[in-house]
Amino acid sequence: MINLLKKKIDLYIKEEDLDAKSINVQLAYSGGIDSSCLLDALSKLKSRNEINIFLTYINYSTSSYSEKVKNHIDSIDIDLIKKNIFNVNIDNELNFESEARKIRYNFLKKIHYQHNIDLTFTAHHLNDQIETIIMKFIDGSDYVSMQGIRKKYNFLFRPILELEKRDILSYAIKNNVTYFEDPTNEDISYKRNKVRKFLVPYVKSDQFLSNKVNMLNENSISKFQKLKNRIEKDLKSLKYNKRFKYVFIEIDNFKKYNLVDSKIYLVSILKFIFNVKMKNRNKNFWLSVNDFILKSSTGSLLNLSKNIFIQKNREGFFLYDHRKISDIFSNKTKIRNDLNWGIGKFLLESKTKSNKVLKDRILIDQNHFLNGLFVRNWCHGDRISNSNKKISDMFIKKKIPLFLKEKYPIIEDCDGNIIWVPGIYFDKKYSSDKIEGQRILWME
Repeated sequence: MINLLKKKIDLYIKEEDLDAKSINVQLAYSGGIDSSCLLDALSKLKSRNEINIFLTYINYSTSSYSEKVKNHIDSIDIDLIKKNIFNVNIDNELNFESEARKIRYNFLKKIHYQHNIDLTFTAHHLNDQIETIIMKFIDGSDYVSMQGIRKKYNFLFRPILELEKRDILSYAIKNNVTYFEDPTNEDISYKRNKVRKFLVPYVKSDQFLSNKVNMLNENSISKFQKLKNRIEKDLKSLKYNKRFKYVFIEIDNFKKYNLVDSKIYLVSILKFIFNVKMKNRNKNFWLSVNDFILKSSTGSLLNLSKNIFIQKNREGFFLYDHRKISDIFSNKTKIRNDLNWGIGKFLLESKTKSNKVLKDRILIDQNHFLNGLFVRNWCHGDRISNSNKKISDMFIKKKIPLFLKEKYPIIEDCDGNIIWVPGIYFDKKYSSDKIEGQRILWME
C-alpha cells in the first residue's frame, strides 16, 4: 500500500502542479480498517516526505463505536497530525446514508478550503467500486452514474481505489494497524450492507460477472468522456452576448442530445456562462426542463434557477440572467454624448468626410438634432411614423430576444415621431446630405 500511495501522491503532485517540498493532505477518517490503513501508510510516508496530515472525523454518535473512535483519535500523537472532529446528530426521519454523505462532504470541503489543503483523500477501494456499480445497476441508474466512484471528483482523491479489500486486510495484519468495526455495517436493513454482504462476494467469485461489471464501468467512463469532449466543443460555438450574459441555443443542436446528455449539456452551460451550479435537482426536474424546451410555445418562460431563465424562441431558446436585464436604465432621456442607456451607449462623433448612413451610425440633420432627440424603451404597438410597419415585426426579423426588446432603444424626435431603431431602422428623411450634420453612433 505504501508504494502505491507514494506513486499516487507523486502523480497528484505532477498533475495538480503542487509544491513537492510540502503538501497538505486531508484524510476522511472513519476509524474503520480502510481509512486506518491509509492513515498508517500516510504517517509512514510523512517521515520521508514533507506531508502535513489533517485528519477529519465526523462523529454521528450512532453507537459506542463512535466514542471509541473519538477516544482513539485523541490518543494519536498530536505532533503527527492536525485533528478535526465534528459531532453531528441526524434526524431519524431522514435517510441516514444520504444525509451522512452530504454532511461528510460539506465538512471535508470546509476543511479543504479553510486550511489550504492540496489533496483530500478518501479510502474507497475496489470492493467499494463494485458495490457502488451493483447498487446503481439495481436502481436503474443512467450511464453517468454507472461510472461509479471517480478516481478524482472535485477536490476529492481516491488513491487506493484499485486495491482489493484483501490487500487492505493483509496490510492491517502485517503493520498491526489499530482499527474499529462499525456494528452498523452488519445491519442488512441498509441496502448497501446487503449488497456488500451478499452480492459483492458472489460477483467477485464469478469471473464472467466480474468482467461484466468492469466492462460496464469502463464503457460508462469512456462514453462520458466523449460527451464531455463534445460539450466542450459545442460550448465554444455558442452564440453568447457577454455584455448582458445571455446565450442562444438552436433547437436542432439541442435535439442532438438525449435526455441524459441534455442535462449535462445544460449544467455545463450554466457553469461555463453564468458560473451557476445546479444542485439537488432530481430526474423529474430535468425531465420537465426538457419537455419545456421541446414542447413549449414561443415566448414561454421557465425559471431554471434563482436568477437564470429560459425563454423559448421559434428557432431555439435563450438562457439569461434576469438581473442583467432588470438593471438596464430605461427612463426617457435626451440623447447626449457618452450616454449609457439600455443595452448600449450613444456617442456623438466628430465631423468626418464620410456621410455614409449605417443602421447603428446615423448622420442627422443639424436642426433636427438641436430640436432634440430622445431615447425611450420599446412599447407594445410601436410603429414607424406614418407607416403600418410594426417595430415588433422588425425585432422578430432581427431575432432580438423577447426579454431584451422591452429594453431596446427607440429614438424619437421632439414631436414623438419614431425616427431610429439602432441596428434595425433609420428614417432617411431625417438624414443630412451635408458633412455639417451631427453624426451619432450607437454601440451595444
